[in-house]
Amino acid sequence: MTKSERLRYIAFMVFVVVALDQGSKYLAIQLLTDKGAISLLNDSVRFLLAENRGGFLSMGAALPEGMRRAIFLPVTAVLLLLFFLYTLFDKKLNRIMLNASALIIGGGIGNLLDRGFREGIVIDFVNIGIGNLRTGIFNLADVAVLGGCIILFYTLFIPVKQPH
Repeated sequence: MTKSERLRYIAFMVFVVVALDQGSKYLAIQLLTDKGAISLLNDSVRFLLAENRGGFLSMGAALPEGMRRAIFLPVTAVLLLLFFLYTLFDKKLNRIMLNASALIIGGGIGNLLDRGFREGIVIDFVNIGIGNLRTGIFNLADVAVLGGCIILFYTLFIPVKQPH
């Protein structure tokens, strides 16, 4: 795959992830504001609106706002840019790793857009679990990042044969 083909592919994947993420957050705001939780599948899935000022599982939410903004906006943007450049230029990445990387970049951009346009807040709205065993509240960008990380981790231990 040439560099321009790789760039187009990454851009397409990132566009899809960001569009789904931002669209789902828009719908969550429209449908869940002042509604409380909506429960489905015998309470295995809950939709409830949450504003996350921190990172993963709200880590860092208690930091002073200036410090949070300094960490979560520019540092995240630089790390995403570096990861994008690595993904674009590393010729050893196979198609699976390219997909995983694009998921991570797209999810990161989705949450970064929230932080930039919502005063440092990321919109979360999904919670899954059984009884008291539940996940934190998350969004589709989080799913993309986590899915991409799991796929990349998997490729480190399970060799993927390249097509000839």
